[in-house]
Amino acid sequence: MLSPEGLAKNGGSDNAQTYLTTHDLGTGPFTLTAAEVGSRYALAAYPDYWGPKPYFEKVEIPVITDVSAQQLQFNNGQVAAILHDLPSSAVQSYLDNKAFANYSLPTMMSNYLYVNPHKGMMTDAKNRMATLQAIDVDELVKQTYFGRGKVAAQAYPPNVMAPQYAKQSVPHDPSVLSGLAGGLPADQKNVTIGYDSSNPDNQLISNLIQTQLAAAGLTAKVQAYPTSETFAWVGTNGQNAPEIFVALAWPDAPSPYTWGHITWDADGGLNYLGCSAPPVTDALAKGLPDGSPDAFSQAALEAVKTGCWLNVADVDDFVVAQPWLKGVEQAHVVTNPNSLRLAALSVG
Repeated sequence: MLSPEGLAKNGGSDNAQTYLTTHDLGTGPFTLTAAEVGSRYALAAYPDYWGPKPYFEKVEIPVITDVSAQQLQFNNGQVAAILHDLPSSAVQSYLDNKAFANYSLPTMMSNYLYVNPHKGMMTDAKNRMATLQAIDVDELVKQTYFGRGKVAAQAYPPNVMAPQYAKQSVPHDPSVLSGLAGGLPADQKNVTIGYDSSNPDNQLISNLIQTQLAAAGLTAKVQAYPTSETFAWVGTNGQNAPEIFVALAWPDAPSPYTWGHITWDADGGLNYLGCSAPPVTDALAKGLPDGSPDAFSQAALEAVKTGCWLNVADVDDFVVAQPWLKGVEQAHVVTNPNSLRLAALSVG
């Protein structure tokens, strides 16, 4: 919660956006003492906090963009924990290393595959579905998310709906795409697989998909895109976006409508590639007044039918920590991945 009084006082001409870049107006157990954007952040226990006093008096949050540098500092004891974005190779090394604590913690985070309905061969729904069928999801998850994720069974992210709802069914059958690819014009056999440049796992997944689609008759290239560029695709005609996009995604709240609307509706803020279908929108609207799980489940099934989305993996937060840092599991935030409630941490 942000202080309404503080927001009004420091609103300036941009509703306090500039002020909040380097200041804090929260109500939590810590206050922001440093905000060096791109370098470091620092917190200090707030003496007038209304709740229990946190164990740690100060918390340093360095910004270390290079994953190898993160690991080096962690291994040397300079960093207490790494919360996210460790590549698969590092995950295996920490699983095997008893000198450090590791945790695979539940989230509402999924690794999604988006297909562009406005470009090349993907303008045809049967081609989109054939492309999804050519992807061996089991192999993707086995090679990328061992120890911290599983093959997704639902179209929604994990822990959003009960397991009996929204089951996605896209059977692996590369022969369907192979049969279609032979009849496509040469220029339509070329596709780009994009991924978020900040995520090394999605680079690996994209490379694996490239190999699988090549075996089915397509010529695929892999390209990284910065996050700022991927959001710029929303609301466009999709021509600057790749035919296929791979990215981690999660809702801000455990509501099927929240996820379905922002991802599948035409005006959704996370509908990167602009796919939509009236049956999806109708089902979401039907479920909104009373939260009907059947309506939201139907929306998911209709979304899968478009061939525009595939939930590849339900992803856990893989956290490594120094063995003296306690309370990591209790501090973990399921609905906001890669986050810890710092007040729950202690030593032991």
